[in-house]
Amino acid sequence: MATQIMCPPITPLSSSISNICGSVNSLSCLDQISSDQHHIFTDGSVFQPYFDITGSYLVHSNHSVHIQQQGQKVTWSYDSASLAHRLQAQYINATHIVGIQTRLNLLTRCIVLFIIQIEVTGNRKYCHQGSIAPFSDICELPANYTEKICRTN
Repeated sequence: MATQIMCPPITPLSSSISNICGSVNSLSCLDQISSDQHHIFTDGSVFQPYFDITGSYLVHSNHSVHIQQQGQKVTWSYDSASLAHRLQAQYINATHIVGIQTRLNLLTRCIVLFIIQIEVTGNRKYCHQGSIAPFSDICELPANYTEKICRTN
């Protein structure tokens, strides 16, 4: 039998990351949920993701992002000649994912942490937006750097 973990009620994706699962310091709610556990809302309901975004997708030039989804866990990797990206994320409801992405500059060895929010609209279809985490170095990026990328086919 899967272990059940009670987490705070889920708030809309537009809320800040600190409101999604307590505070930034208590993201352990996301960390506690392993692939063999179900997310249990405080009202007792259980969800499974509606869609699967697993796949490899061409993004820039000849570089691909590789996404792996296992239950409610999502990881991705994206490498270029100068950058390496890694994401660890968790579905917070049937269509929304929240996680932390590292961006390593291979030349300077500087690491930027991003808070990533993903809205999944179909199998292999999603939009993600990311912003630099408040506690992160910014390296060569502008302080207000954000990204928004959608995959629709």
